[in-house]
Amino acid sequence: MEFISKFFDAVQEENGVLDLLKEYKVIPDNLSNMEEVGKYVENEITEETKKFLKKQNFSQMFLSIDDVSHFYHSILKESLINGYQQNIYVLIDKENFKSRVKLFDKLYEIGILIGGKFKSYFECINCLPDTFNGFITCNIQPSKLKVKCPQCGKDTNYLVPYFIIDELFEQIIHADGLLYFAIEYLLNLYKIEFDKSVNLENGNELDFILKNGKSVSGILEIKMFKNDKSNEVKIKNIKETIGQMKKSKKTLMKADKNYSNVPSFLITNISDTSIVDSAKNDLREDLREFNIDIFTPNAFYGFVKDKL
Repeated sequence: MEFISKFFDAVQEENGVLDLLKEYKVIPDNLSNMEEVGKYVENEITEETKKFLKKQNFSQMFLSIDDVSHFYHSILKESLINGYQQNIYVLIDKENFKSRVKLFDKLYEIGILIGGKFKSYFECINCLPDTFNGFITCNIQPSKLKVKCPQCGKDTNYLVPYFIIDELFEQIIHADGLLYFAIEYLLNLYKIEFDKSVNLENGNELDFILKNGKSVSGILEIKMFKNDKSNEVKIKNIKETIGQMKKSKKTLMKADKNYSNVPSFLITNISDTSIVDSAKNDLREDLREFNIDIFTPNAFYGFVKDKL
């Protein structure tokens, strides 16, 4: 407590801290200002560092650094594996790997995917553990990532993350994903008048409303569902969304009965027409009563091109 009291008193005077450091033998008595104190401390740190980095300390220091490195790399490897399982592995049974790499090549060539931002992991699984593995940074076209093990000459396994440009990434993480922006682009392409994220009659927010002058000529709901689910789950998701659209339509019709004549469209990322047709069949009475239709992305594109 005595030192703390003296310290607060010392900081009130120009040379108070300097005198206090000398009193407690923290610095030599021959130092006359804080600039000299700074140089003294810097020299002391340098000398102590040199003492630490004596030859007998090198091996221990490198072992410590290596332990930290192993810990960091294990976390990094686990993160890469988790990212692979969540985003790519689900497609293995449904897509051809070569066609996917071909797509990645095109995205890389036009600058959508950018390499060299994150650490990549390469490992030979044909040799004994720790024969050939490691983390590197590579900015290479996806189809050219093959690296052969110098021990056995076989291709190594690799996990290479790419950076997605910010503009596209913002669209991907949007609640309705890329489909929302694809529909917006389509409406602009065919010069269809619309507003987006609209709240009509104090009801739920609507993704898009199509306009004819000042009047509403159509309502669009965009939904992105997980494609790694069963057909039954996808149909259930469609039915639940139609249920929500019915509630919104009832709110609109209560405010103005003319909304019953305004068609509503549900566009989902489900491209399998058999799934959509099955949902339509189960919901046919509701769809007719509330003037709602369901589209795959391709079907809506054809509808816009031919009808709107």
